[in-house]
Amino acid sequence: MAVEWQLLIDGKEVPESPLNGSYSCSAADVANEQETEAGTTVREVVRARRHVISADFVLDENDMAKLGSMVANGSMDLACWIPEDGKVETLKCYLSSGFKPSLMEGGAFYKVSLEWTEF
Repeated sequence: MAVEWQLLIDGKEVPESPLNGSYSCSAADVANEQETEAGTTVREVVRARRHVISADFVLDENDMAKLGSMVANGSMDLACWIPEDGKVETLKCYLSSGFKPSLMEGGAFYKVSLEWTEF
């Protein structure tokens, strides 16, 4: 069965859906590693099960400007499909990849790869 879902940033739908096969969501522990004077590495899990969401978009100039303004804030509420939970959840995230669109061959569309990390 296909999953029907939308990617929302602060309650607003992104201008276009992510490219097929480009959306991913994974959960990981955020760790702090330090080395002691004796050379022993100490790893502490600071936060458990923080989500990292990534997606690629191909958009025209107007839609790229809209998406850019949507991700300009330091933090945002990202409503997205969480595969391990089997449902859409809203996560407080920050854009960890930066916003770096690249002009595609032909000059009519831009491609951008975005990655959000849950706070």
